[in-house]
Amino acid sequence: MSFHLFRLPESIYIDIINTMNPCEQFFTSLCSRKAYSIIKSHRQQIKHSRLCIKGNRKFDFGHYVETFLTFHQSSEPSNQKLEELMIDGNTIPYELKEEKVFTTYWEEPIVGTMELIEYVCDLFNIEIMIMEIYCDSGDRLMKWAQRRQKCLDIVVFTSSGKNRFTPETLTSLIMSSEAKEIRLNAYTTQPFQIRNFQKRCDCFYVFIGAWFTLENLMTLDCIDITDIILLAGNVCGLMTQNAEPLIIGQVVEDSKQKEMVSINGKSARFAYDNEQSMIITFWAEPIVGTMELVKHVTSLFGIQVDRVLIKSDSGTRFMNWVQSRQKFLPMVKVNSYDSMFKSEDLKNIIMECEADHIQLNALHSSPFQIQNLNKKFELFECLRGTWITVDNLMTLDCVSITVEERWFTNAEMNRFIKHWMNGGSNRLKALRVVIADLNLLDLFVGLGARWNVEKMVVLKDNLIEFSEFFEVVRSDGITAGFKFFPSFFWFGVWPKDNENVLYLDSF
Repeated sequence: MSFHLFRLPESIYIDIINTMNPCEQFFTSLCSRKAYSIIKSHRQQIKHSRLCIKGNRKFDFGHYVETFLTFHQSSEPSNQKLEELMIDGNTIPYELKEEKVFTTYWEEPIVGTMELIEYVCDLFNIEIMIMEIYCDSGDRLMKWAQRRQKCLDIVVFTSSGKNRFTPETLTSLIMSSEAKEIRLNAYTTQPFQIRNFQKRCDCFYVFIGAWFTLENLMTLDCIDITDIILLAGNVCGLMTQNAEPLIIGQVVEDSKQKEMVSINGKSARFAYDNEQSMIITFWAEPIVGTMELVKHVTSLFGIQVDRVLIKSDSGTRFMNWVQSRQKFLPMVKVNSYDSMFKSEDLKNIIMECEADHIQLNALHSSPFQIQNLNKKFELFECLRGTWITVDNLMTLDCVSITVEERWFTNAEMNRFIKHWMNGGSNRLKALRVVIADLNLLDLFVGLGARWNVEKMVVLKDNLIEFSEFFEVVRSDGITAGFKFFPSFFWFGVWPKDNENVLYLDSF
């Protein structure tokens, strides 16, 4: 095929190459060295493409939406007669067992994985993005990958409950890994610890395993360590490390407690519950104790408060204190549990909150409204409460807004979309609400909305993709789409350089 193709004028065969999908381009490139060179030089760049290795014998080539081709390397050839291909001077038997699954047969499959990765990476100008390492993988492929490119993005150590890493193997692999991000989703055959854990990466995640200690935390050189989070409320702090929390509770003074501790030069009685991993300190004013302990913990571990948890009896004193002492507060969560907030207290919390993300999951004692909700957040979530109005939506300055309990009408959504089309809410990327009625005429009047079936939306954080939605255009040319889902209405703003596949970060 390729020899006839390349007899055509160059402009024509380049157009033909770029109508091929990546799978077709790969197989065409195998026809000859000339075919390989022409496809490598003239194919269009595939945006967001990546290569993901899974163990020693398998890797995927694709992007967020689609896997173009899965490569599987085996040492057990099929009984049937196989086709052969030439890679790096070697004749390799192969077959297509399933659609988009390319199986090749090698004397040593790991060598086949290396040869094919080199071929695909060079042909499509990509690098290895993710590498999954299993308990039987060893370190040969990982070390080879680390030598062949400047840096791996993500290394994941993963195992099931049945097939586990030995402590020695996992320790050796972790210490040998060199990636921007290291993730541990790995069961081990027995408990272990890593002493003198001198490791450098951007992000370090431990999803499975209780081996990670505070000493390990202090020797790690990372930008982001998950999950070490400081959550604080008026009388309690929770520092989580993986699945093992340390709870620090502050309560009213108790003269029966004999043990004393000094915190920032202030003496307090304390007790420790080893089973609950809980420290209790006793103060005349517990909120003051919380502030002192937050100062101590943030200084000791070089961290900041990640979230402030507010209950119905919390008020705003502690939240405002945290906001005054650090550059920004990532999140405030307002939860009522079994009690109710006084309406005025809840209004004060909302209006005084300066966090990037506020989540309201709060019952309130009586109906109320906020007339001028001129507040700026990155994310605003109102999961309980019917107080919020369409006027509040229009005065909020947010990237993402979610409202669950308050139901809006189609006429109200029409008003909001027109507000956006005229330049309002210019930072908004996503709005999620519930619509109460099905009077679609009220929604569409005056919008000039058009029905779209060509584009696909990919919401990366939620791994959701959809097509078929309505689009509207703002006065400055920016486009947005909206769609009815079974339980909610979604409105999203497209990136400026949008194409037929729209990758959105927020939902």
